[in-house]
Amino acid sequence: MNRVIVIDTETTGLDPDDGHRVVEIGALELIDGKRTGVMYQQYINPERAMPAGAQAVHGLSSEFLINFPTFHEIADEFLDFIEINEGLVFHNAAFDVMFIDDEMMRLGYYPMKFGEAICTKSMAWDAEPYSDTSLNALCAKFGIDTTHRQIHGAIKDCELTAKVYAKLRSLE
Repeated sequence: MNRVIVIDTETTGLDPDDGHRVVEIGALELIDGKRTGVMYQQYINPERAMPAGAQAVHGLSSEFLINFPTFHEIADEFLDFIEINEGLVFHNAAFDVMFIDDEMMRLGYYPMKFGEAICTKSMAWDAEPYSDTSLNALCAKFGIDTTHRQIHGAIKDCELTAKVYAKLRSLE
């Protein structure tokens, strides 16, 4: 049995060094390449205002997020779900890992050591250097329907990443 977890985050911006935070985290389980229906999704109060540019990407406002738990309140539950020793798949691992590690280090946890993480963006680049490796471009290339994705959302993006991952694995 080959278990992997596909993970995506939504954030208040592009750089945690500028004070940006995670506002949504999603993860879904694949066993032997197939979705099991087991997933984790959580909106997170970032304890800061939501910039208009970020809200335009994912549609999450400060007012919407204010009553959700902070990352501190969900960290252990998230870690229990992903079982860090398992395979982890991201579309843009560098981005998501940077934000998750920043949140973990704020809590006094060690960085998560995602060195073995699978990155579909990197896989696509390796398969076809200099091509557009955005999630939208890869979905278009592989004929994956994105009509339900008007804005970014962690679970929606996990579902698309899982499909892209399956297509990329079939090219190996």
